[in-house]
Amino acid sequence: MDRPLDDMTNDAQTVYQAPDPSDQIVGDPVELVENNHRLIQFPDGSGCIEDLSKVKKEPGPQGYDQNLVEILPDDVVARIGFELKNAIEDDIDSQSAYFEGIANVIRLMGINIGDGGKDNLPFEGASSIYSTAMFESILDQVADAISSLLPSHGIVDCKINGQISDENTDIAYRKKALFNYYFTSVAKEFKKEMKRTLLWAILTGSCYKKVYICPTLGRPTSQFISPEDFIVNREFSTHLTATRKTHILYLSERDLKIRQMNGLYADIPLSEDDGHGHDNSIQEELNNISGVESEGYQNSLDKKYKIYECHTDYYIKDDPLAPNFEISMPYIVSIDAESGKTLSIYRNSKQDDIAQKKREFFVNYSFLPSLDGEGYGMLNYAGKLAEAATQITRQLINAGTYANFPGGIYASGIRLENNNIRAKPGEFIGLQTGGIPIDQVIRPFPYKEPSQALKEILVSIEDSIKRPSAIVNQKVSDMTSNAAMGTVLAMLESLQKIPNAILQGFHESFGQELMLFNDRFAEWLPEGESYPFLVPGGEHVIMKKDFADHIVVIPASDPSLQNSSYRFMQSEIVLNQARQSPELHDMHAVYDYFYTNLGVSPEKVDKFLIKPPSNEPPPPPFSGDPITEDQYLLVGKPIMASVWQEHDAHIMVHKLILNNPEATDQAKAAAGAHIQEHEAFKLLVEMQQQIGFEMPQDPTQIPPEMQNQIAVQAAQVAQQKLEQMQGMQANQPAPMDPAYVMDEDSKRKAEIAHEQIALDKLKLSVEQAKIESSLEIEQMKLQQKDNMDAIKYELENKKIELDQISKDRDRLLKELQTLKQHNEDLYKGVNNYE
Repeated sequence: MDRPLDDMTNDAQTVYQAPDPSDQIVGDPVELVENNHRLIQFPDGSGCIEDLSKVKKEPGPQGYDQNLVEILPDDVVARIGFELKNAIEDDIDSQSAYFEGIANVIRLMGINIGDGGKDNLPFEGASSIYSTAMFESILDQVADAISSLLPSHGIVDCKINGQISDENTDIAYRKKALFNYYFTSVAKEFKKEMKRTLLWAILTGSCYKKVYICPTLGRPTSQFISPEDFIVNREFSTHLTATRKTHILYLSERDLKIRQMNGLYADIPLSEDDGHGHDNSIQEELNNISGVESEGYQNSLDKKYKIYECHTDYYIKDDPLAPNFEISMPYIVSIDAESGKTLSIYRNSKQDDIAQKKREFFVNYSFLPSLDGEGYGMLNYAGKLAEAATQITRQLINAGTYANFPGGIYASGIRLENNNIRAKPGEFIGLQTGGIPIDQVIRPFPYKEPSQALKEILVSIEDSIKRPSAIVNQKVSDMTSNAAMGTVLAMLESLQKIPNAILQGFHESFGQELMLFNDRFAEWLPEGESYPFLVPGGEHVIMKKDFADHIVVIPASDPSLQNSSYRFMQSEIVLNQARQSPELHDMHAVYDYFYTNLGVSPEKVDKFLIKPPSNEPPPPPFSGDPITEDQYLLVGKPIMASVWQEHDAHIMVHKLILNNPEATDQAKAAAGAHIQEHEAFKLLVEMQQQIGFEMPQDPTQIPPEMQNQIAVQAAQVAQQKLEQMQGMQANQPAPMDPAYVMDEDSKRKAEIAHEQIALDKLKLSVEQAKIESSLEIEQMKLQQKDNMDAIKYELENKKIELDQISKDRDRLLKELQTLKQHNEDLYKGVNNYE
């Protein structure tokens, strides 16, 4: 007998046997789903209950890259989300002091437009100014890093690992063109994100970018991550080895829906993030800088959802591809930060990777090396110095305020209408003292002028704050103009050690980011389809297979020569040395190097400099149709006869030059020599036909016995020709009558007139060629003159800049000398006092 429905238990799967089919009531079963249980009631009253959380879901069609939330039991998914959410929040709490330090150093930069902390001032009207030394230092270093990593002539290059072939060279060229086009014309957010990354890296010492395929944009991109939005398990020194790292996402409702519609996230209801999750100290300081009210920001109408995207090593036993032994595997788990619901679980390794190495999506930019983390920044180096500089600056200003408007005391029995007496210049104010001397009634406090020693301490502290940027931007102002070249180079090399180390770190991080972009393109592009992109003057295509590891994408910057002053000084030394020994240098290459280090673009350099003469051998003499050969003869270009030509026709055409009175003697001599070449080839062809033997190109290779045979046969042919010539002379007709002679003479004159017409036409074509050549020469001269004017203008501007640098150097030297003299005087005064 079946149990009633209210007696049914919550077993994993309780099935009730239906009665005999002949006893069943006709109808459809009823199915109800509630609280992870499915209830099926049959028409006869029997039924079954199924615990859905214990039933393994069937794998979807996506295979290896599918969302495991769709196939894992619900209780397993819930447990994963709960455990990771607690671990992530513990990681966040452990770094709260670090976030507070970042907020404090942002405040000490002195760029906020809020109240400046007036609630903590010592008295009303006290100064709330901040020292800007740290902000100036950061700006200098950011500017150098941007000019280094993002040059105007292209930010990406390619390197071939392994065999250099035409195919690999072509792939490297197309990949370089693609990345430069992509970062300039497609991913227009890239440079802005890079600048923010460099600023935060210098400020905090370490920041992160994420390189991924954005589901909203539908293409690879890189995103700067705010320090409070990237949480690393700090038991590890770097994110590359950390077993858990979390990117906190703040998704709009549109972004969330796109991810759910694309199947990236499970379509489950989420809780809206109250206050957008930006209630931390860092965001509050950023709001003060921007002048944003926190309440107004949090009460925005835009819905925001806070998501924990955790890249973690985790053992999921219920994963169909999990190993049989208990070992953590790489996964990407997305969790709703408010409710702890798990939106997605993805395997974070390549399907064909036996070692199951985790795929990397994050790159770290660090400023200075650290003892136990990714890096130190101005936060660590200059945070306390900036705080001290701010306090001293405020003390000096407050001391000046008191010195100019001192407070004091007065006798209590005096009758004063206004306690704060401020006399205008030249004004006297009456005061009833009751007969007591006024100097005994009112007395100011003994406030002092701002301390000179305090000023010197402030200068010393701000110099310490600016020291890294001062090293990066240090000029050679303290160097004498006649210093030896070896001394100059040694000093420049010494100055570049620290800045080059900093920029080298940025250069390596950028290289890692480009490698991640290479991987994302390989994942994004469809198999077998080409991706077209534009290049100057045309279009190229690239395919998925081109993103192999042997063609490495690298930054175009040179980390060894980043400082502009250093590059300019070095190029100037090279130029001076080349001028002293021009026979040992390629002056075109030297000036190209000089202008490039001045910051002149390659396009302008190509316009400035005349291209050097080519070292390629001259083209061979022309051998072709007789008309073109005549044109070459008239303009002095070389020609040559060939054995395959129609020699009689060539001789007839070339005689036009011999009969042309306006042709130069040089052209006539060349034409005569060329006609002799045709006569020689004509004789060679006739003799070969007569003797039935083709002469080789090198007659010296003919054996002596064959030479004798050729001589005998040639003699026989010559004898026959002589006999024919003698017979022709014997059979000459009698003298012609005058009428016949006149007729032949008129025919000959007509032929000469025809030849003259042809010669005139040839002259016209030659003159036209001369005119066109003259026009080209004049255009080249005008272009050269314009280029020289541009060079002069550029040099004049550079001369003005150098003069200004020289004046600044002299001024700084004078100030340094004055400061030294002042220190010596102060030292003498202290000694005398002692």
